[in-house]
Amino acid sequence: MPGYVSGRPLRVAYFGSDPFIDCARLLVERGWPIVRVFTCRTDGPVVSGDRLARYARQIGVPVQRRKVDATDIARLDGQVDVLISALYPALIPVAATSARAINIHPTLLPVGRGAYPLVNALLNDLDTTGVTVHEMDAHFDTGAILRQQRLSIAPGERAGSLEIRAHALAVQLLGDVVDDFDGLWATRERQSGGDYWPAPTDHDRLLDLNGTVDALLSRVRAFGAYRTLCSIGGRVVEVAGASGQVCATTDPAGTVIAQTARSAEIVTADGVVHLTLAPRRPVDEAVMRLRRLGWALAGAPPVGEKDAH
Repeated sequence: MPGYVSGRPLRVAYFGSDPFIDCARLLVERGWPIVRVFTCRTDGPVVSGDRLARYARQIGVPVQRRKVDATDIARLDGQVDVLISALYPALIPVAATSARAINIHPTLLPVGRGAYPLVNALLNDLDTTGVTVHEMDAHFDTGAILRQQRLSIAPGERAGSLEIRAHALAVQLLGDVVDDFDGLWATRERQSGGDYWPAPTDHDRLLDLNGTVDALLSRVRAFGAYRTLCSIGGRVVEVAGASGQVCATTDPAGTVIAQTARSAEIVTADGVVHLTLAPRRPVDEAVMRLRRLGWALAGAPPVGEKDAH
């Protein structure tokens, strides 16, 4: 049966970002009151909580946009019964509260802990991943599992479509947990083994023009909204999209056939690609690098630990 305390639904502190916003909506629809929403921006326009913050205000719930700390969590004691995280991009110090805490992670844990699970799943050419609802503990993605389910990855799948399907499965699994919270909490299974997928670097995002058309397009699909990078004429630019064809060429790989402010046609090892170039981000590039670094560090394993989120 759903979780209750003294005959009332569990009160929730919700932590998240925009891609999994329907998890917050599900809680409200199921009658679990959200007492406070926490969200923060860590990677420019990509990982944002703007829509989640607007939704919270619509339902009359206060929002904290600053990254949570132990003091924030301690203040929740006695006000909430459970902390629920759905793509919140920072470690939540759950030791500061007596409330139970769960997280939704888009891989089939214990495989694929880390901050960029869907990107890594596509970069590693996996044909299946999953979504897991697990207890939050002192580290990222290491807590006991309440509910999980496999999710297939279609050939040539893009990051955006995989995220949408993972989102839908996350909502479904959270609904299962809400329906039998106490039962699933009592029978949660401790994780064993597993691995950590590191945050991709700018080197991982860089397109290899000496490679094949297929390899280049696969990398663009894997990064999706995070975008890839390409060196054109000695300048590194962001790539928002790409198409290409395998064909015989007389020019060496890396030759720019045509270029505008928003596109470029470039020779690869076995054909030609058409790149859609992204406009420059509306912030200083140094700030962007720091934000990406902060996101990567948020997912780095603790010193001396092999496994973390």
